[in-house]
Amino acid sequence: MTKALGGHGDAIGGCVCGRGQEVSTIRDLVVKGFGGVISPFNAFLVTRGLRTFALRQRQQCASAADLARRLAAHPRVAVVHHPSLPSHPGHALAQRQMHAYGALLSFELRGDGALSAGKRVLESVRTITHAVSLGDARSLLVHPASTTHSTMPAADRRAANIADGLLRLSVGIEGVEDLWADLDRALSS
Repeated sequence: MTKALGGHGDAIGGCVCGRGQEVSTIRDLVVKGFGGVISPFNAFLVTRGLRTFALRQRQQCASAADLARRLAAHPRVAVVHHPSLPSHPGHALAQRQMHAYGALLSFELRGDGALSAGKRVLESVRTITHAVSLGDARSLLVHPASTTHSTMPAADRRAANIADGLLRLSVGIEGVEDLWADLDRALSS
């Protein structure tokens, strides 16, 4: 509920989905035991976000697939991770199970000096916001090797498939041409 359902980066909430007995058990433990009940204002914010959820998701998923395709053809990009691409190992499964491919993608920069290149791309975007989150109406970009995972030893990052030039993009509702212009310019800096 905090991310895509609220969709504006301003609400905190969660929900439990599952079989009836499992939900009842969790409800009894969390709600009755810990008082885990969403605040009225956060409930209002999530409800407000639900009104535009389908529109936001349609735009975000379409833009993410478009950007994934363009990034895959960019000379500075080594690989793009998004299930809309035939090169993705889960592409066939995603085609069977999904009506869209999601608004989150990642890509890895090509060549030596990927750590500093990733930082440069992150610092060069202007339309896209540098933030460690996802599921917002704004597009958000993070370079894990220099931010969220910067204290992790490089060997451990590599073992976790966090390449020095990996960038994670959560695509928002901005115009895809504006987003592409921002990424292309940042990649060329």
